Amino acid sequence: MSRVARGDGHAIELGGGTDIGFVTRAANWIVQPALTVEGVRVSRAAFSEAGADTLNLNVDASVLNSLTAGAGIDVRHASARTRNGLWTPTFGLRYARELMALLPQVSARLGDGASDSFDVKGLPLSRHSVTANAGLSAGINGRMTLSADYQFERGSGEQRHLLSIGLGF
Repeated sequence: MSRVARGDGHAIELGGGTDIGFVTRAANWIVQPALTVEGVRVSRAAFSEAGADTLNLNVDASVLNSLTAGAGIDVRHASARTRNGLWTPTFGLRYARELMALLPQVSARLGDGASDSFDVKGLPLSRHSVTANAGLSAGINGRMTLSADYQFERGSGEQRHLLSIGLGF
């Protein structure tokens, strides 16, 4: 016996954020403290498979709302206008707090029976997280900037590392 299930699912993700801060100088350094707010809403329509009889997967519609507030500071050397060959250091430190969703969850069932339902839990969002970064940038021929940045993020029960290398025009 051969069964093939077919289904179709749709999702909409909306997000936005804003920063407010100011720039000041301390000796040869440019210091920029800021407050941030970011919001994300992910809506997933219900999903149903057809063609596999009792093995059809049916997933209920779900919504995840996230609202994050934070504060941070960025520091860069005052020679940030990157002259040729001059490597300019940059540093940053940020704190973020998740104000809404912590554990994404969706309900599903096999077949048409409600008694076969189960919940699928996503990865938990960190309530608190701290991010630190350090990088270098340098001007090339007065028209381009080469940069490298390392970022470390530590949250409730998780940590992330990110190395970025960039070329700006």
